[in-house]
Amino acid sequence: MSDPLAARKTHWRDNLEAIAAAIVLALLLKAFALEAYKIPTGSMQPTLMGLNTPEFSISDRIVVDKFTYAVRDPERFEVAVFRFPLDRSKNYVKRIVGMPNEQLRVQNGDLWVRPGDGDPWTVLRRPGDVQETHWKSLDDPWVAEAGPLTNDGSTLVASNSGVFRFGRRDESITDRYFDGYLEAVRERVPTRDADGPRNTNLRQRHKVGDLKVAGDMVAEANTFEIEVELREGPRTYRFRVPGPAAPADARPSIEVETESGRGLPGDAQLVAPAPERAREPWRLTAGTPTRFAVENLDDRLRLVLGDALDLTLDVPAVASQNSAIRVRFSGPGRLAAPRVWRDVYYTARGTYEWTIPDASYVMLGDNTQDSSDSREWTLERFALVDTVEGRSGVLRGNKRQGENPIELETRDELFFVDEWGQRHWLAEDVGRAAADPVREGFVEVTGLGEEPAPFVSRDMITGRAIAVFWPIRPLAGIVRLEWIH
Repeated sequence: MSDPLAARKTHWRDNLEAIAAAIVLALLLKAFALEAYKIPTGSMQPTLMGLNTPEFSISDRIVVDKFTYAVRDPERFEVAVFRFPLDRSKNYVKRIVGMPNEQLRVQNGDLWVRPGDGDPWTVLRRPGDVQETHWKSLDDPWVAEAGPLTNDGSTLVASNSGVFRFGRRDESITDRYFDGYLEAVRERVPTRDADGPRNTNLRQRHKVGDLKVAGDMVAEANTFEIEVELREGPRTYRFRVPGPAAPADARPSIEVETESGRGLPGDAQLVAPAPERAREPWRLTAGTPTRFAVENLDDRLRLVLGDALDLTLDVPAVASQNSAIRVRFSGPGRLAAPRVWRDVYYTARGTYEWTIPDASYVMLGDNTQDSSDSREWTLERFALVDTVEGRSGVLRGNKRQGENPIELETRDELFFVDEWGQRHWLAEDVGRAAADPVREGFVEVTGLGEEPAPFVSRDMITGRAIAVFWPIRPLAGIVRLEWIH
């Protein structure tokens, strides 16, 4: 005869074992495979959102893959989670841009790499999925410059030959802070201009020459040509698309024009590359929308027409990034749903250049105008000496203006957080040399100065950010559910 009490004990035991197994599995997944993180700051905006103000709050939750980096090394342009070398109690999330044993440069808004001294610098181009993340949409208006033109907000219409210009007349396109943000949060993100941001790059606007224009071209029977023009410093890039009225042997093309005496030294002597033309004759079909895209990106020009054509033309680098966009109609035509994007402009105080050691990486935030990353990380050091006990040591930690260290003038003390996240209160005078054996048990505190600390070692990198899964607020126009590229 079965024992009901024994059966009951077995039932409870089975449940407890299942719960225990689930907890162990969850802990193993967290330790070795997957973990969820909350984005607390805006250094990766708008790729990853982290904003908390009295007026508005949005913080992405992301899934981090901790297994991949256990079996292989990190790769360039991956979004990585790592322990901050100058305060290891904190986890940071940035994009990997500099790899071990190479030289990296930030100049004129672009990234440049070379193997070592004496090798030529080459512009660092991003993979397609990363570049799509970095294109930032612009919402300036299209303005009629010449000809019988109308713009209903979604379509540029030319009843005959004419020219549209994007944006304000005679002003270059710049890296405005809100470009690329979700419309639902764009106007709620404070620029902190009034209070003075930590990173003064936020106040500046840099002229941006890397641009993309896309939409649908619609020609009429008597359209000779539709041309998209991108301006960059002393150059004009013309993306020419023949219409039905063009000669039967007409071909789409990319052409470069230069102007003497404009731009920085060297630009005026630039020899324009030969035009790039389609191999076969091709013209727009009257009344049929043709999807197009033109771009100037990292010294490469590109013209795409539907599935029929993809032309590229490499051009030399140019220092001046003064830019403009125009669309020229030779005859009637339309441009439906035209959109414009600019590339990320990597801000720099002058030129940043690093020689990256073995097993080390350079990290940058996608929010380049307001990101604490390899460009500004600075190591602060203090020597501590106890002449009585014969002890000495060095405190190392992150130097950040207004945050660490903090001088407490009313108490004649210095507050400092070291590289392990430990807090210290150091008695000091003007020369940062004090005689107070109570504080830290040392007699003398001497500042050793500061030095750049841009690198993250391989052992500090703990995971790869792979997806955003929260927040989801459809009524507020915020749905953060996407893969991270």
